[in-house]
Amino acid sequence: MAPADITVLMSVRNGGHYLAPAIQSIIDQTYEGWEFLIVDNASTDDTVNTVQSFCDSRIRLIELPEDLGQVGALSLGLEHIKTRYTARLDADDISLPDRLFEKRSILESNKSLLLVGSSYQVIDEDGVASLGRTVPTEDMSLRWMQLFENPLAHSSFFFRTDKIKELGGYDPEYKIAMDYDLLLRVLSSGPVGAVHKPLIQLRLHPGSESQNRKEATYDESRKIIRRSFKELLGENLDEHTKNDPGGVLYGPCTDPEARLEVLQLAKRSYQKLYPAAFDCNDIWNDYLNRMGQLSEAWCNPSSLPVAITSVLNSWKVIGFEESLNRLIRYLKMQSKTELTGPLYWLVVRILKTVVKVASSAGT
Repeated sequence: MAPADITVLMSVRNGGHYLAPAIQSIIDQTYEGWEFLIVDNASTDDTVNTVQSFCDSRIRLIELPEDLGQVGALSLGLEHIKTRYTARLDADDISLPDRLFEKRSILESNKSLLLVGSSYQVIDEDGVASLGRTVPTEDMSLRWMQLFENPLAHSSFFFRTDKIKELGGYDPEYKIAMDYDLLLRVLSSGPVGAVHKPLIQLRLHPGSESQNRKEATYDESRKIIRRSFKELLGENLDEHTKNDPGGVLYGPCTDPEARLEVLQLAKRSYQKLYPAAFDCNDIWNDYLNRMGQLSEAWCNPSSLPVAITSVLNSWKVIGFEESLNRLIRYLKMQSKTELTGPLYWLVVRILKTVVKVASSAGT
């Protein structure tokens, strides 16, 4: 068995029946040079017994007498890690068999990378897999996505232990979005990467923290978005938005014009830093997707003018036909409440004319 150069770090409080499969997924890794540090955060169920039921000398358990919260437990665990690499795993997620081998190989062959993540599958409380998420693999694409959301799942994090310790580890200010904050500080210090294929399974279930604390997640993520624009682009969102400067790009949208303005600001600023950025399919497609979401949903508009404004502001990105089709679909949904039949068709004809003229003028 190879000497351990990877520590898998887990914090758990009342892990329940999800814990054993998570532990077993590490035991089943094709790469055997690991140790597993599990920090029990004052569980009141049978978590400790579950961990101790695994007879593997590579598993270490730290039992905390009181609940320090996830960030506190992870920080304490990180202090105990001496191996070259650290892999994170939440107590309800699964590492697929080649995860440690593949990510270790990447960091071994690319000494400049500080952290590597991966795509993931989503599983439910019964372990049934559904669609997951495919993430971009290149640093430039991950930086772009960091401006709007956390591009990598926390359980996919695999990093150089000494570098993360130099950055101060987990910030206690962030109780939920601690991984989003950590990734921003890593990106501000050096490059990151990701594996295209799924190497973890992310479990979504009614008891998961991400499902139960959405408003707190929004608040913390909005703070990180403001910092991301400042640290990665040198842009201050407060100078470009009148209301809720961090919230215009995360969570429910209350100001569609501000969201459009900031999205376009991000594109302009990113092109200054990386002139060829939007030649990259991952970045261009992500931008189109965000513009498409804005124009299709119109950020839950309360009136027809907001919908029309959103489409007219984005038609050059998503194309004339698609822009028009989306507005027509909206009008059809609203025709019984906002528009009578004749007025509906009049608005459609007027809009067709306006967009065609704008298209011909190239504005």
